[in-house]
Amino acid sequence: MSDRFVEWIREGLKRPGKTQIGIANALGIAHPQITQMLKGKRRIKVDEIPKIAAYLEIAAPSMGEPIEPQRVPFEESNANEYRDNWKPSMPGGLPQIDARAGTGHGTVGSVVTLNRGGITTGHLVTQEWVVPPTVLGTPPKKVFALPVDGTSMEPGLNTDDIVFVEPTERIKSGEIYVIDDGDGPMVKRLRIDRNELPPRLWVTSDNPAVPDFWRPLGAVRIIGQVIGKFVRMRAR
Repeated sequence: MSDRFVEWIREGLKRPGKTQIGIANALGIAHPQITQMLKGKRRIKVDEIPKIAAYLEIAAPSMGEPIEPQRVPFEESNANEYRDNWKPSMPGGLPQIDARAGTGHGTVGSVVTLNRGGITTGHLVTQEWVVPPTVLGTPPKKVFALPVDGTSMEPGLNTDDIVFVEPTERIKSGEIYVIDDGDGPMVKRLRIDRNELPPRLWVTSDNPAVPDFWRPLGAVRIIGQVIGKFVRMRAR
């Protein structure tokens, strides 16, 4: 269940006279199921939301996103690796998340929200990939996939290519990374200039028509290094 739906219910329960037992009665289910729901261990059904909203006498959250996403959290204290709350359905599976990383400068599509110095949001797993570790060069459990948008990394990366990303904060000059400088995720080639104080991180595009730019080294969040890509060779 989405964290925001849990928080929505918790906020509603703060209203006078509103209880978990009342929600259970409104839904016609046992009280322990509400406890499990609030712990994220019991899925909320789409047709239950209007009943909960009516009992709590509050507006229901937007239904524009799936009610029960599988989530892949990033966390700095966990070396940007995935927790165990998402399990691949096939051995060696790796997740593709519901975000698009722009090859231009700025936000494209849904955003990978990465809060500097803390825990980030999770993201819906939209597909599962099975790629042999010998091809990836690293265990699949350390890798996620996401599509890219834009033209600034052409011809190497094009819109709708899928990149495979290994979460890391280590930068190898000249390699391609998924980064976030505050305007949303983007895929760029990076180079560190340590001749400046503080050191500069040059963010470059493979398309010569797109100008390079730089940021102070500590001002850019490095999400991970691009270690591979999938390219569709024909139209769908």
